[in-house]
Amino acid sequence: MITLMLKMIVTIFEKTRSCGEPKPDLRRLNYVFAILVLVNLPFWIWFFFVEKMSLLVILGIVTSIVCYKHPRTNFKSKTPFELLSQWGYLLVVPLSCLLNQTHSLSLEVYVYLGLFCTHAHLIGQVLDIKPDLKAGRKTTVIRLGVLPSKLLIAFLVLVESCFVWIFFTSLGLAIFLFLGFVALIVEALLINKNREYTKKEFLVLGYLINFSGYASIVYIWHTGVMVK
Repeated sequence: MITLMLKMIVTIFEKTRSCGEPKPDLRRLNYVFAILVLVNLPFWIWFFFVEKMSLLVILGIVTSIVCYKHPRTNFKSKTPFELLSQWGYLLVVPLSCLLNQTHSLSLEVYVYLGLFCTHAHLIGQVLDIKPDLKAGRKTTVIRLGVLPSKLLIAFLVLVESCFVWIFFTSLGLAIFLFLGFVALIVEALLINKNREYTKKEFLVLGYLINFSGYASIVYIWHTGVMVK
C-alpha cells in the first residue's frame, strides 16, 4: 500500500507538471500521505522486528518506483532506465515467497517475467506516444519510432514463446505467445504501421491486451508450469 501511495502522489506531481496545470495542494497531499503512513505503521514495525528481509525487499520496490516516477531522477524519460525499472516490480515475487514461506522460484521464471514486463511496458508507450510527446518525454518508443518499436515488441514476444517452450516445456503457453507474435507482426506491417490509433482502436487494443494478460495468468496458475 505504501508503494502504491508513493506512486500515486508522484504521478499527481508529474501529470500536473507536464500538463501545465496548477500544482496540487501540498498540505492536502502531505496530510493524506501522513494518514496512510500512520495506518501502515504497525505493518512497518512488524516487518522491522519480524520480517527484516521482507522489509528490505519492500524498500527495493519503493526505490524502484521513486526512481522511475520522481521528477529529479525521472527514469521514465531516460532510455534504457525506464525499461530496466520495470524489472524492479519483480521484487513482489520474492516478497510473496517470503511472506507466504514458500520456496523461491527459479531464475528462468524471473527472466520470463522480466521480458513480459518489458514488452508490456513498450506496448503502453506505443499507446501513449501522443501524450508522451506532448509532455516532452524521451521514451524508448519515441527514440526508436513507432514501427521499429512494434517490431521490437513482436521480437520480445517471440523470444518469450521460445523461452517457455525450451525451459518450461509448455506447448500451450508457447503457442499462445507465438500467436501473439503473429498478430503483432500483422498489425505492425499490414494494418496500422505508423498510423495513429483511433479512439475505438485504442479501446479495442486495450481490452485485447488486458484479456491476453489475464488469460495467461489463469493458464499459468491453473497448470503451474512455472513451478514444476
